[in-house]
Amino acid sequence: MLKTDLHIHSFYSTDSKINPDELIEKAIKGNYDAIGITDHFDIIASELSTHNVITFENYCNIMDKLKAKYPQIRLIQGAEVGEYHWFKAEMDKIFSFRVPEFIIASIHFLSDRFNISVQFEPMLTDEQQRDYYKLNLDMVEEAEFDVLGHLGIFKRYTVHDSSCCVDLMKDIFRTIIAKGIALEINYSGYNKPVNRLIPYPEEIALYAEMGGKLISIGSDSHQLVHFDSQHKRALQEIENLIPDYKIFLPKETR
Repeated sequence: MLKTDLHIHSFYSTDSKINPDELIEKAIKGNYDAIGITDHFDIIASELSTHNVITFENYCNIMDKLKAKYPQIRLIQGAEVGEYHWFKAEMDKIFSFRVPEFIIASIHFLSDRFNISVQFEPMLTDEQQRDYYKLNLDMVEEAEFDVLGHLGIFKRYTVHDSSCCVDLMKDIFRTIIAKGIALEINYSGYNKPVNRLIPYPEEIALYAEMGGKLISIGSDSHQLVHFDSQHKRALQEIENLIPDYKIFLPKETR
């Protein structure tokens, strides 16, 4: 089975400290077949000053140079786009230079712009949870992308009972299965208080029960120490939850 990690942030996202050269060298030593660098490209005003530190054109040029420098590994140029369905026109302009090899679309904010990707208190109410999953459903229905990122990100720090949202989860899974969008299995939760995969294992099992097989494995690393730290554990858990899973990889472009 291919060894991949398709959700990694370099220091071209200001919330990350990872030097891409050091990342790639560690990936080569770790026998990775492919890694994806997926820096943030966000439109929400509060994110523009904290996540995006480079123009997309410059980002593409840097990734091209890294690919040429490290031909012994497949380096995939991706992008993580927050709230993609809110900003399709703006993102089309950004990606007019070149479309990324793959796009992770993620929800980081509720409808009222409350940030649920960082630690917060108190826990989300059932109404807020439903808002979050409805935003994910709207995004998978309205936008075209490759990977649905960290579904349930707000549950990395505090365990939430999301039984109130199972109907929305089913609609999300039904939609991504039909559209060929991969569900990201994000293991950043192993490095957080809950010590769980995101989505939670029972939610991954629901995806499998509905016929979902296509997945993307992501460490969501923002520090080099977290890259490859829990990949083996994540893969073992995934194999138990989705025995016939398929790894998402974009088509070769070189």
